[in-house]
Amino acid sequence: MKRHLPYSLLLLTGLLSCERNNPDGPDPFTQERIQVLAEAPASKAILDGTAAMDHNGTRSTIYDYLSNFEGTIKVPGSEEHTYTASESFKYFSDEISYPGGAGAWTYASGNSYRWTRTGTHTFFGWMVQDGDSGLTTQGSFGTPSFDESTRILSLPAYTLSPSGSQYDFLYSETREVEAAEAGTSPVPLQYKHLFSALKIEVQNASDNVYVVQSVQSAFIYNTKSASIDFANGTVSYSNTGQANFVPSFSEKTLAAKTDSAPGGSFSLWNDYTLMWPQTPSEIQSAKLLVTFYLQDDPDDVQTAVIELKNVRVGGSYLRDTGLEAGKKYSFLLQFKNSAIDLDIRVNDWIYSEQKIDFSETTIAAKSDAPYDGILWLFHQDGTTITKDEDRKITMLNSQETIKGRFYIASPYIGRWQVSIFPMDAAQYFVIEPNSGDITRDLVENHDGLVEFSIRANPSVAAPTSVQTAHFNVSIYFGNDWHDAISEFNRKDFRLVRNPN
Repeated sequence: MKRHLPYSLLLLTGLLSCERNNPDGPDPFTQERIQVLAEAPASKAILDGTAAMDHNGTRSTIYDYLSNFEGTIKVPGSEEHTYTASESFKYFSDEISYPGGAGAWTYASGNSYRWTRTGTHTFFGWMVQDGDSGLTTQGSFGTPSFDESTRILSLPAYTLSPSGSQYDFLYSETREVEAAEAGTSPVPLQYKHLFSALKIEVQNASDNVYVVQSVQSAFIYNTKSASIDFANGTVSYSNTGQANFVPSFSEKTLAAKTDSAPGGSFSLWNDYTLMWPQTPSEIQSAKLLVTFYLQDDPDDVQTAVIELKNVRVGGSYLRDTGLEAGKKYSFLLQFKNSAIDLDIRVNDWIYSEQKIDFSETTIAAKSDAPYDGILWLFHQDGTTITKDEDRKITMLNSQETIKGRFYIASPYIGRWQVSIFPMDAAQYFVIEPNSGDITRDLVENHDGLVEFSIRANPSVAAPTSVQTAHFNVSIYFGNDWHDAISEFNRKDFRLVRNPN
């Protein structure tokens, strides 16, 4: 199984820039430098691009505000000042760029910044240039303005269209870190998409041949401005105009479906296109208009009006959910024998850069691999359960413990989980631990090694008949759990609990 997961990037710093204040008093700074980890779900700015943020020339603006600090301090760009615990002030702002190769992210100023001994640091930022394409936020959307007192970033009105650059605006969450708890760990900032994405396909699922003349949008707002409030973690949009954004095309003839083949189909553009999010109230008026005729009756041209508010998405109506930022919407217009239906599917917008690698070659490369497999099990005395042994493991009583081990080559962000089923048999066993985080540290510094133990459940009486349970291994990434049992448990290990 080949999967992908978003890539994460480490923002490192150069020379120290914070100076000691009050030579005769306590130093408000520690010796640790601030590092920022910018990570998924959003890690690329070009909708159909392949390069992640850690690409030569990518730049991002970072802010750090300090609050709950009491004392005298001199921060970069300001005079020495005494603050009370109730005040909040800008500790630093800088632009970070990626130099390419294996280099670390560096501050454009050449400075770096030390943690304070006390106070709360609040971090946020936004991407200002995509290194792969060279496109910039300012060049694509106009000049954003940031109010340092309110911490609101304002983007001027901008029109999105399928023929545009498909450059998305990436901004981060707002993350607070207590200085006393900062240590040497980097600060993880999750970046988000400001826009949603949309694709529209037309398909003939009827017994007739149709000719489609046009598809048009109405009251779907493709020109908006936006305000990102980093102080409160909210985003607001103001619509400033709507116009048909569907490109014109020559008439399309859609063949009828047959018993052996689906009907004709076409896409209104190659794939997804960026779209401003649409609020539930805006969806109340949103429409798609399809102009068509039957091939056998070209004089009878009709226009079907499809109101988006009446379309269901999963268990909800679109009028209740709207089109949300950070999600991809696939619209399928289907000609049926008695109607034209609109089917909408929603996918989370997750960029996949790193593979989840469960391949045999990854495991075989480890010198201590007892055999070419993923899930290894060991007897209580530490000896490996080999290929030649029975796949079933009999646990005669609550004293027997089985050790499990597997390696995860990637992803860098996610969770693993080991469970056993069915429930009737699972109650007789305990797995410790049964889940955990997948981190860069686990993969790079600990070879992705995951270990767990299995024993009979001492709180449940022994069964009156033989109980057999199966393993299930899952990996969480991309906002969903993915079954990985075929990759991990190739030997089909099973657990058997006998009556005492």
